[in-house]
Amino acid sequence: MQIIRLSDLALLASEDRYSLQSTVDVAVQLLRVPMALISVVETHNDRQIFLAHRGLSAPYDSTEESSLDLCLCKDVIANGEPLSIDDTAADPKYRDHPAVETFGLRSYMGFPVFGPFDMPFAALSVADTAPRVWEERDKHILGYLARQTTRYMQGKAEKAMERSGIKPPHILIE
Repeated sequence: MQIIRLSDLALLASEDRYSLQSTVDVAVQLLRVPMALISVVETHNDRQIFLAHRGLSAPYDSTEESSLDLCLCKDVIANGEPLSIDDTAADPKYRDHPAVETFGLRSYMGFPVFGPFDMPFAALSVADTAPRVWEERDKHILGYLARQTTRYMQGKAEKAMERSGIKPPHILIE
């Protein structure tokens, strides 16, 4: 069995950022939120990388990464399930989370993005600076955008694995 790293598949190439940025921009417009991002978690480097983003404050808007202690997305990726928080201040698990204060998050919704072998490796998330009830329409929109992003990333992964001669079964690691 061959072990491959996500970075070996070149899924995070800069030429893909334009497509991913379009997804983030659509999320901001349709959901009327000040912040949206697609992020990847690198636990071995203790960081999240913002592949595309809108509305991040300085210095994160230019560094395009943060430490994992500022990451709500890691829960979405680890569980492979959507997460929605209507009011972070009222949520016992997240009210003291460092991301709440640093980014001014009062509400958050994130959906996993799946990569090779249907493993979650990124999250498409939106956030607001005010509490809000995420309606079914909101969840449907963000879920749809996350599925489209998954299709895009899985297509890229399949092509990269084909070029590299990688065939299942394999173990995918960060």
